Amino acid sequence: MKRNNHKDPAQTEFVGIIWQRFGHPSRLCAGDALLECLKQLGFHAHQLSASIHMPRIGCGLAGGKWEKVEPLIRETLPGTQIFVYDLTR
Repeated sequence: MKRNNHKDPAQTEFVGIIWQRFGHPSRLCAGDALLECLKQLGFHAHQLSASIHMPRIGCGLAGGKWEKVEPLIRETLPGTQIFVYDLTR
């Protein structure tokens, strides 16, 4: 996470999360790894009073299903303002 020393409310923070579990040739998205990433993201978002903006993570090449990923996001990040974007191919 890149962080600046000043407290500008317009300041943008960016967090890149990567979760992969090797040994699962049929899928790249491992639920327990995603859960840990979301917990860390939630911690930092809370510390910064930040909202979260993301695409439908884990549902493209990773092979996950949004019906399973969305509830995990909602359960892991309660009280956090989340914006999910549908990206066109």
